[in-house]
Amino acid sequence: MVVQSFPVDRWAIEELVPHAAPMVLLDEIKEATVGSLRALATIDAASPFYSGADSISAWWAIEYMAQGVATYAGLRDRLAGRAIPIGFLTSCRRFTSSSAVIRTGSQAEISINEVVSMTDSLAVFDCQMQADDFSAAAVISVYASNGATGE
Repeated sequence: MVVQSFPVDRWAIEELVPHAAPMVLLDEIKEATVGSLRALATIDAASPFYSGADSISAWWAIEYMAQGVATYAGLRDRLAGRAIPIGFLTSCRRFTSSSAVIRTGSQAEISINEVVSMTDSLAVFDCQMQADDFSAAAVISVYASNGATGE
């Protein structure tokens, strides 16, 4: 089976995710194919979730993984010539993490894989986040509004 790769350097992440700084959390797309994406994020004191304790709470891994999903959806929609809709994280199931915190100074890799797409608006993703001494996983369900766009 041949897996179609998407061009990953055509748009900046800010053009794919309907967020503005400082809430654009991902730095770079490493790879994207039909149904999957790998991206990098730097966890540092510039993070909007930084608490001054040289770390951020592990719960924020959910937002990093959700932005991986949003980046994938934005890339897919841009390639199809569609406006990027506003998306909503509707559920997070089976969240696990190896630690209560993610240390600042870490380079994290976020991986998302589409498990099922029920309509153009509803989808479920298996997500992982790996950093230096941290790992997290979750199943994230999302809804994309067909009418409202982030543009």
